[in-house]
Amino acid sequence: MTPTSGDVLLSRLPGNKRPSIGLFLVLSAALSSAALLAVRLWPLGSPRRVQPNDGHDINVYIERGIWLPERAVPYRDVFSEYPEFATWLLGVPYALSGLLTWVTGIEVGSESYRYIFTAIMGIFLAGTITLLHAMLTERRWMAFLMLLPSCWYFAHNRFDVVPAFLVVAALYFFQRGKFSWAVVWLGVATMSKWYPAVVLPIFLSFLLRMDRRVALRSLALFFAVVASFIAVTLVTAGVNGFLVPYEFHLSRSGNSQSLFTLLDRIDVLDREDSFPRLLFVIMMFLPALLSLFVRIVNWRLILAWSAMSVLTFIVFNSIYSPQWILWVAPFLILLSSWWEAVLLLMYNISNMAMFPFFFYNKRAEPEAFVISIAFNLLVIIAILIRITWIAYVSRIRLLTLQHDSDNIERLKNDSAHPK
Repeated sequence: MTPTSGDVLLSRLPGNKRPSIGLFLVLSAALSSAALLAVRLWPLGSPRRVQPNDGHDINVYIERGIWLPERAVPYRDVFSEYPEFATWLLGVPYALSGLLTWVTGIEVGSESYRYIFTAIMGIFLAGTITLLHAMLTERRWMAFLMLLPSCWYFAHNRFDVVPAFLVVAALYFFQRGKFSWAVVWLGVATMSKWYPAVVLPIFLSFLLRMDRRVALRSLALFFAVVASFIAVTLVTAGVNGFLVPYEFHLSRSGNSQSLFTLLDRIDVLDREDSFPRLLFVIMMFLPALLSLFVRIVNWRLILAWSAMSVLTFIVFNSIYSPQWILWVAPFLILLSSWWEAVLLLMYNISNMAMFPFFFYNKRAEPEAFVISIAFNLLVIIAILIRITWIAYVSRIRLLTLQHDSDNIERLKNDSAHPK
């Protein structure tokens, strides 16, 4: 059985190249302009069912980022349900707006936040595509699948492209054997959205089998990065301020788009029962924990187990948000087969059908909205099954290669020492 590039150990992975600065600049200009154009042509109040622009969450970001112009303390004076890096980042559009006013002498209105935010997200999307393009060893065109409708829609209407970019950056450095940089980027990603934490055990599983000292140093570095963010909040907002986002999310019982709520709706489980809730929490983190006991020794297994961990975190979460497609898309692209391309396309179609199409018409067509949720979840579960199969096949291939290698070594020894 001939190994593919994905089965080769990281140190021998062929075809890596540096990210293209030219590609990044062109994409940044194009994607930021496209996002700005969407905000300009489809302002709030347009028929939401058809517009490529949704300002709901940006309105929330405007409130969360107000700590900067008001010189307030995040979490203590201004509520935020997001981790530290994300909360601080939401203040940046205000800073740039003030800078623009200072440079030009023209007073910039409050609406400028929306324009600046979408332009920044365009740059993060450009960075994500550029890194993916550099990391792929074959089918590099798949990097541009990040421009599929749902991915693009949520990239400039939400900030989830930021943790997606940071996770891709962590994978980029890990692929090149720069493990310290990889865990630093992963730590920052975790402080923008918590899901990147489930990728850490996969990194550690690989490193533990390579060099335990490197693994322990990487683990310590990851927690040092996370602790540095937390320390700022503890100093400025105290323990009560630090607990604000965690208490908020622990108090949420679920939303209409999650598997948990859908199963409750059709009477498969009772959302008020503590046992199914506990079971779902365990399932959210199970693949990440199991990965520590699995022999993850090549790039394809790293990608498959990372994707599996992120997908179970999404599927078994009592909250589901359609923008989480940005968390999954980079892994499907890096696995770089036609199956992943087709599944990502299906994910985009089902996601757009659910949100915004049927979501903003759910009062008129409530059954269609529920069907769209079910279809979207089925697509995600199909992706999870496919990723699990990749992990299984890659493991079998690895064992076969190891067995063949042992047989060759045995034949060499027999030839060298004939009876």
